[in-house]
Amino acid sequence: MALNRIPLQSVLKMAVSGFFIFVICLFAACEQKPTASETRELEKASSIQKVEDFQKQHRATADWFSVLDSVSPYTLEIQEALLSGDDSPRLLIADLLDVSKNGEEIIASFGNEWIETEPLFRLRMTPEQAKEIVKVVPEEDRLLASFVLAFRPQSVTRPILRLDAEKNDEYAEVEVQNSQATIITGDCIAWQYLGAKGINMSDFLESQTK
Repeated sequence: MALNRIPLQSVLKMAVSGFFIFVICLFAACEQKPTASETRELEKASSIQKVEDFQKQHRATADWFSVLDSVSPYTLEIQEALLSGDDSPRLLIADLLDVSKNGEEIIASFGNEWIETEPLFRLRMTPEQAKEIVKVVPEEDRLLASFVLAFRPQSVTRPILRLDAEKNDEYAEVEVQNSQATIITGDCIAWQYLGAKGINMSDFLESQTK
């Protein structure tokens, strides 16, 4: 019985092809998925880029926030940082807490819970803005909805007292305490949704100093 002879050149081609296939499979096997920490850093970098683009588009200033984020600032210091100087929009990154209607006014409330002054931003919106902002947040993300905004501040106040209520099956208790909350009102110029895993103002300001 005659044996089929394979030319040496064909054998070499097959060997080289097999080697490259082996190398490709080896690299594919070694490729690792990003860790949770690496994924978070990528998401953070993406959010920072979105905020930078938004800030340039609306020419919004962010330096005022360092006063609000300082240790126990006086209301006067916050007022001067927000209400003094030029009339340029202020940049804000905060979580959407609520949207409500009072007469003809539509107010969107935003907060930064990690800040000692417990700022509450109550910003007037147009009906179109309010309609869109309610639609953009998925229902499962409503407790973590992070936004970047450009707004024009109008007032800064701090209530003197705060009521804390506690209730269980046996009793109800109301406690009167000194308020640390700062209420900031103004007009919303523009907003952009950053998602449920966005960044905060401190993250953004820190990125601008690197």
